[in-house]
Amino acid sequence: MVIEVKEKIKSPVAFEQPGHLVAAKDGLVDEVLVISGVARVAPGDTVSKGQVLIEGALRPQAEQGGTTVPQTVAVRARGEVWARVWYEGYGEAALLETERVPTGRHVAVWTLLVDGQPVLRVGRRQVPYLDYEQSAVRSAIFKGILPFPVELVTESNYEIERRKQRLTLKQAHELAAERARFLAEIQLPGGVAVENVAVTNQNPGREGFVGVRHVLETRENIAEDENPGGD
Repeated sequence: MVIEVKEKIKSPVAFEQPGHLVAAKDGLVDEVLVISGVARVAPGDTVSKGQVLIEGALRPQAEQGGTTVPQTVAVRARGEVWARVWYEGYGEAALLETERVPTGRHVAVWTLLVDGQPVLRVGRRQVPYLDYEQSAVRSAIFKGILPFPVELVTESNYEIERRKQRLTLKQAHELAAERARFLAEIQLPGGVAVENVAVTNQNPGREGFVGVRHVLETRENIAEDENPGGD
């Protein structure tokens, strides 16, 4: 799996424009530090993604006709809002699991590409297996000798056999727990430490299956600019 990220760079002008700080994700507020603006949440509050945490406003007092009247001045909200955030994964396993096991048999096809176009194909084109896995390897040949690229693509098809494996209740729970843990951990942002872990068995509602829920608790600054690009 390849993930490509294109980050947007804030311009100095946009950074000075008035705006709020909002919640980047759901969480339970633990601490609020306001540098500029007005806090709209307090420790103990449950917040949802997109909710305003620190309003980009100041309210100084002004005298009008002998009466003190609050005035609102729009500013760029600055500060931090630390919250408890949870990442949850759920996994299941069957007491009768199906394994995909290679039989050792395979067929291959070789394709010669010249300047990206196939000119020769050698090997069995029809895969004789009902269930199989495929891999392809692309390698350059005559590199640097010819004025156009010449490549050889090797496609290998490996026969797979499905086998039934009966698990004990303990083995099924361990397998479900591993799946749940993986699904929870892939959600974690980089550099964020896990402070608490909760693992509970669940009833999947299907006979012959077990379920496990894996929950990771972190403490993060969830405040982000409402309009980070200044658009």
